[in-house]
Formats: sequence, structure tokens, C-alpha cells
Amino acid sequence: MIGKIELLGATYEVVYKERVDEKDPEDYFTAGQYWSSIRKICISTKNPDGTDREKESMEEALFHEIVHCILAEGSYHNSNDDEPLVEWIAKNLYHLVKTKQLKL
Repeated sequence: MIGKIELLGATYEVVYKERVDEKDPEDYFTAGQYWSSIRKICISTKNPDGTDREKESMEEALFHEIVHCILAEGSYHNSNDDEPLVEWIAKNLYHLVKTKQLKL
């Protein structure tokens, strides 16, 4: 699956593939990754054991990478390196959308 998201004028390509980084060692797993220089987000569709990841897990990873992209586009480099902060914001945004509390 391939899609696009736009963040205030910055268009990111979203790609889903079996493993984000095929070079990951067996005991390491990359759920998602972003590259601000080429404006691309990639989400893993398979678990390390080769089974399919759950849809919710992939959606959470996408939200996580989107938060990274938002911070990168705003030049919030110190905050972008703060993985617990990025994960906390992503989980809360995902929860608001998933539970339909965020209605526009």
C-alpha cells in the first residue's frame, strides 16, 4: 500500500512493506521509520517472525512516524529525538481518533 499525507505544504509518501529495514538483526524490529530529507514514511507489515502485524499496531506506528515528521518540519529537532515524548503524543492522538473523541 502506498499513500500520501500533507503536513502544511510538505507532502510525505507513506509506504507499507514487509520489513522497514531488511538489515535489522533477528532480535531487533523496526515498526516504522521516516526520512524528512526525502519526505517518506515506511511502516512494517510483518512481525519479526514473519507473521502479519495487527492493523492497530501499524496504525499506531504510522501516528508515531507522523509526529516525527511534524516535529521535523517545524525544526523541533530536540523534541524529535525524544522518543518517549513522540510515542506519548502519537498514542494520545491515535486514541482520540480511534475513539472518535476528535471530531472535526
